[in-house]
Amino acid sequence: MSRASHPVANFFPLMTGQEFDALVDDVREHGLREAIWLHQDGRIVDGRNRYRACVEAGVDPAFQTYIGPDDSLTAFVVSMNLKRRHLDESQCAMVAARIADMPQGARTDLAQICAMSQDEAADKLQVSRRSVQHAAKVLKEGAEEIVGAVDQGAVKVSDAATIVDRGGPRISDRCGRWDPTFMRRISRDGEATEFFGGLQGESRVRGFEG
Repeated sequence: MSRASHPVANFFPLMTGQEFDALVDDVREHGLREAIWLHQDGRIVDGRNRYRACVEAGVDPAFQTYIGPDDSLTAFVVSMNLKRRHLDESQCAMVAARIADMPQGARTDLAQICAMSQDEAADKLQVSRRSVQHAAKVLKEGAEEIVGAVDQGAVKVSDAATIVDRGGPRISDRCGRWDPTFMRRISRDGEATEFFGGLQGESRVRGFEG
């Protein structure tokens, strides 16, 4: 049976590629080492990746129910993930920005669970407020590929914010190129100035497409 995820589980990015494949192989060989945590309503609050790995590996998942108060749920999920996953500062900043953004979201039932300022979220994730501000910009204005690149640790959040500031949507529309190497390249001051200035002419864009 497929299980839904609680919104707090979405603060942390899903594993992809080789990282997720390695988890599947480990679960297949050794079984599930750590139970998947559920909210009392049955939704997953911690362990989306472990659940997916169990399904992929054909292993029966084990569950444990979180019985603490909802206003401690965010702290619980952050603690569980920080001690288990090796996220860099940019990835943690993205998590912090998602947490800080929740009270302004459409899900008003989460406001009491997740209400937290950028300063508080930065402190909880042990990152600078500046990096959280960069992450908030990327989440609000960046293309899906840019967000994904930071979430997966391929691009620094400061570089991603620079791309967004300098016309990210125009790159996507005209070039269709969002691979991490390309993003890191155009985030550098010299190459960014040349590239974004070149977006004013189609001939310059075609030069980067090649």
